[in-house]
Amino acid sequence: MLRKIISYVNLSRSKIEYFSYLTLEKIIMLIFHFYFIRSINETFYGLYSQINLISSYSANILLFGLSLPLLVSSINKGKLVDEVHTFKNVSFLLYIILLFIVLLFSNSFATIFFGSENFSSYVFIFLIVLFTDFYSEYYILFNRIKNKLKNHSIFILTRTFLRISSLILIYYILNDFFIAFIISSFIYLITSLSFGYNRIGFFKSNYFKEVNYPNLFKIFKKAIGFYFFVLTSGVTHIIISIYIVNQLDIKVLGIYSFNFLLASIPSTIISYIVFYSLPDFILKQSKNLKSNIRKDLILGIFVFVIFFVFAIIFYDFIIDNLGDPFYSDLKIFIIFFSINLILLVNNFLQIPHLSKNNTLRLTLVNLLSNVLVIFYLSSINTITLLTIIYSLIIPSLTMFLYLFSIKFIMK
Repeated sequence: MLRKIISYVNLSRSKIEYFSYLTLEKIIMLIFHFYFIRSINETFYGLYSQINLISSYSANILLFGLSLPLLVSSINKGKLVDEVHTFKNVSFLLYIILLFIVLLFSNSFATIFFGSENFSSYVFIFLIVLFTDFYSEYYILFNRIKNKLKNHSIFILTRTFLRISSLILIYYILNDFFIAFIISSFIYLITSLSFGYNRIGFFKSNYFKEVNYPNLFKIFKKAIGFYFFVLTSGVTHIIISIYIVNQLDIKVLGIYSFNFLLASIPSTIISYIVFYSLPDFILKQSKNLKSNIRKDLILGIFVFVIFFVFAIIFYDFIIDNLGDPFYSDLKIFIIFFSINLILLVNNFLQIPHLSKNNTLRLTLVNLLSNVLVIFYLSSINTITLLTIIYSLIIPSLTMFLYLFSIKFIMK
């Protein structure tokens, strides 16, 4: 019976091992966040969340959206290591330019993204985290190209544990969040470099000389569509976070971030499934692999249902006893959860389009959605966190209607 269930939901031994490490990482991360909101100032939690959000998005910019198209190209065409290193070198150069710009306008950066220039000292931490994030993503990309998923999952688990445990320990000893955040960020950086340096190195100028530039151009041409799709998909959260810190407060952003984190647990697990399954799906457009994608979707919906039932029953108990009532808002949590459920369906409906690199229309839908979000935010009469969060429904619902219409109506 168990074997039939495992087979039906497309779980292999390697997949279970891969998910186990990443699930443990998520559990450790959750424990950290509950400790954070219970023991550390709300303002600091808002800053921590905002720095990680902006860094993650900025890292995607520096990565050129290469991950998926480059991965597909690597599987189909063999070794493209030199080309990957060349893009990594360009990312380093762009980071250096960005570093000088951000440092030069640090007060303005802090005002826009943190809500006050009083937080300008945290800009330096952002730059450390950003460098580590994009370097880590290149290491993860190499692991995926070489199908070393165990290395990928162990790396994520290790860097998360060391980063958050050092922050908690140093804050407990010194009772100084800024110092604790800086030291933990350097530990995060050192951990990533210790894993990645021997495999992907650092900046090497010889790759500019040795690379096959026609091949490099083909990769970039293939990647550019996915690049803009990824950027337009993620910018909504940046827009909303900036709006919250400037119209309300960085503390309020903490409520937004914490509830979004909780509601995103199932979708995070499903993103691991997509990350695992997508290359094989793209490699062979067979009925069996399409069936496996369907099974992954069923597994994802199952995870969502189980988590939702558990969360609704125990939400108040968990927040009040393990966290801080300041962050409690069941209505916001349900909205976030509903959005993530729609995104789950969208992600799987998008796979056939991404496999063929048909990203233009998807990007245009994202652009339209973000314009609608900005229009909605500018027209709000009573600004509250709830009325702001309603705007998050627009992108996911717009994309769903588009994908549903072209799949089932406009066939």
